[in-house]
Amino acid sequence: MIKETLLTVFYFLLFNYLIFRFRVFQFRNFKPFVTALLFNLKFVVGIFIWCIYTFYYKDVQNNDVHKFYSDALVLRDVAGESPKDFVQIITGIGSHDERFEKYYSGMKNWKRNFDEAPFNENQTIIKLNALLMFLSLKTYFVHILFMCFVSLLGWALLTNAVMGLADPRNSILVIPIMLLPSVLFWTSGVMKEPVLVLGIGLFISGLLPQTPEGGLKSMPLSPLRGFGGLALGFLILLFTRFFVLACLVPAAFAFLCFRKKTSTTLILIKYAAVNILLLVIALNISSIVPGIDLQQMLANKQSNSIKEATYFNAGSRIQIVPIEANAVSIIKAIPSGIRNTILRPYPWEGRNI
Repeated sequence: MIKETLLTVFYFLLFNYLIFRFRVFQFRNFKPFVTALLFNLKFVVGIFIWCIYTFYYKDVQNNDVHKFYSDALVLRDVAGESPKDFVQIITGIGSHDERFEKYYSGMKNWKRNFDEAPFNENQTIIKLNALLMFLSLKTYFVHILFMCFVSLLGWALLTNAVMGLADPRNSILVIPIMLLPSVLFWTSGVMKEPVLVLGIGLFISGLLPQTPEGGLKSMPLSPLRGFGGLALGFLILLFTRFFVLACLVPAAFAFLCFRKKTSTTLILIKYAAVNILLLVIALNISSIVPGIDLQQMLANKQSNSIKEATYFNAGSRIQIVPIEANAVSIIKAIPSGIRNTILRPYPWEGRNI
């Protein structure tokens, strides 16, 4: 208990020092203490999340707050038993051999019954937590601190890149967004979302290179730095939330086309053209690349999500119209999908408090 407390205090002070010391961790146009205050608030929320999913929702084997960490404990122990096997599992090199099954069988979330993404997102977070255990010495609250810091860095990179193009007086809008309950809650726990935010922040900051004074340049101040952030963000999103990356890439491609043109009409045309073109390709890619059917993947993804929510009796599930693997069904589902994403759950739909 003493070791865990001292480690938590050490990393708490270290991350606060880094925030005050280095501008990259700070929000543009704010004093350093504002960023530090947001980080400390996130840590408090992270502890609150742990309490909820430990003492209220007690199914620790199936909730995200515990399940990735629990599997990471198993993976971390592999390093003590066989460092070579541990490295192979982390890198994925030769890790599909049958002899590794003795390790995988002890991790309940290493394999998924269904997965339409190119990579298993669960494994990414389990590996990350296992690596963090070399620094945390298996102290859970240190993992909360790391996740809070990672997501804070992501938000700083994202908002600084975007606000660098806006009037500095609009920077105050950063705070209400950060304090949205869903944003604050889901990016402060030992889950996938903090890493997702870091990936988005790196991707966008690499896409919108900034000068020290703020403002968008036609080329980055350091091309290597801009490309490095973009590439790293791309890889993090690829291994963490592939479908988020699939949404960002068309917008990024459209942004890079005719970048110096500022005509509102041209901007609307290029974004519409890119999205329509990619939509047509996506809906017909099975004819271009046999074996890849994005329509079927999307229908499977929804079907599997519904089955999973029903199986675990998820309190946050809502009724949605199932989509079929055809263009008409998918396009018809877009308006309700946007509405559900932005507006739901409605206040009167809350029933699990």
